Amino acid sequence: MEPSQPVQRRILGLDVGDRRIGVAVSDELGLTAQPVLTLTRRDRRQDVAHRHLDAAGRTGNRRGVIDQVAAVMILQSFLDSRR
Repeated sequence: MEPSQPVQRRILGLDVGDRRIGVAVSDELGLTAQPVLTLTRRDRRQDVAHRHLDAAGRTGNRRGVIDQVAAVMILQSFLDSRR
């Protein structure tokens, strides 16, 4: 039997706004946060089962990028507080 590998965990950070949700994730070591995507909210009922990426968020739509950066800042603050 092989020894078990340690589980690499990541931490998810969310910046939940009225119109968009910025998403960030930590690295495997839990030291840094990186932006992932921005979800556009339609209504609270659809947020759970029907999420979609604001496709223009990374190219021309600064609003989506701002939400990602906010999620990174929230997650990075949490990661820093754990050290």
